[in-house]
Amino acid sequence: MRAARLHSLVLSLAASFVLTGCSSDSAQRTAFEALQNVNQEDCQKLPSVECPKRESYDDYQRERKKLESK
Repeated sequence: MRAARLHSLVLSLAASFVLTGCSSDSAQRTAFEALQNVNQEDCQKLPSVECPKRESYDDYQRERKKLESK
């Protein structure tokens, strides 16, 4: 089941790269959001586990840049 979902994710990402013209930011944003979706789905399948709040791509980039500048 997980392999099938991973295969779908890879196909979706490949299609989005083609459709977005391989723009680096668009491709990274799409990949980030796809992984967030998969993680959220996995977390919701576990009973009595509090899922972490989803991080936006923009918040992720701000935090990444802040850590890189240290």
